[in-house]
Amino acid sequence: MPFQSKPFNADIFVAEEFLNLKEKFSITTIVEGGTCVGGSAKWFGENFERVHTIEIVDAYQDFAKQRCNLLTNISFHLGSTIYLLDKVLQKCQHDTIIFLDSHWAEHFPIFDELKLIKKSELLPVIVIHDFKVPNDPFLGFDLYNEVELSFENIKPYLDDIYGPEGYDYHYNTADTSTEVKRGVIYIYPRVK
Repeated sequence: MPFQSKPFNADIFVAEEFLNLKEKFSITTIVEGGTCVGGSAKWFGENFERVHTIEIVDAYQDFAKQRCNLLTNISFHLGSTIYLLDKVLQKCQHDTIIFLDSHWAEHFPIFDELKLIKKSELLPVIVIHDFKVPNDPFLGFDLYNEVELSFENIKPYLDDIYGPEGYDYHYNTADTSTEVKRGVIYIYPRVK
């Protein structure tokens, strides 16, 4: 993947949407699953009060720590989101965005991650990268053992987290994506 050192692989539209969500939902905390080399973690640290970022590959985390060495508001966690997300979420409030981008491991963690969010009883904003955007063939998404990273496959988990009528969501589009062209879904509590 090109531009790993840049936030969201240099997709400025994703960065703008995070700032929009920050303002709309008074977000102070970011939880990132999948630090990689710290491009997004550094940007989160520059734009949010508290950041927790989880990475399974120690060499990537070491590189990310060097990239973010001037920022004191980032907590780095080494290991799988499946084993660490539960403890990290205990340190969070509802004013949290959870950015799920740890899809390159041997195991497809998304369903376990969503179960852990449910267990936390938080009602956060959830952003999932590499997501299938319906009717937009130009945006790439992840597929594991014939299981698409799609709304149909995560809907039961979202219904458990927020309640069937308790959330809204939207996607990016090919027009609101840079040359990397990866799909993103933004999920958030329904404003009453």
